[in-house]
Amino acid sequence: MIADGTPAELKRRIPGGHVQLHFADPSLLRSASELLPQAASDPDRLVLQAPADGTVDALRGLLNELYEAQDAVERLTIHTPDLDDVFLAVTGSQATDPDGVRVVQGAPQRPPSPSRPATRGRCCAAISSTSSGTPR
Repeated sequence: MIADGTPAELKRRIPGGHVQLHFADPSLLRSASELLPQAASDPDRLVLQAPADGTVDALRGLLNELYEAQDAVERLTIHTPDLDDVFLAVTGSQATDPDGVRVVQGAPQRPPSPSRPATRGRCCAAISSTSSGTPR
């Protein structure tokens, strides 16, 4: 076992959270990009992706900074690390879903289904192999 804790505990341990800020106008995006040099800009989508730790205080600070600069944000999306991000962080490898489809960090996830239930309780990531090198 290489990681142990509740899903919330595991997700808090890794970086990767961010806020996507959507702007209505390219000039607002440029202005916000200058104000937040650590953020990644996507001019085609009028989106600025800023790193965030997921706390209300950090989000409030970010929005206040933009408000004071008169950079109107049309809408925002908050991304917090999920269990796939935890797996990638602790193992350094790509995950696959039960159907063998490679899971890409940040990709939209399918909702839980009877064959792929939601994770509840404590989680762990374990790596083991047989002597032949085939994962168990």
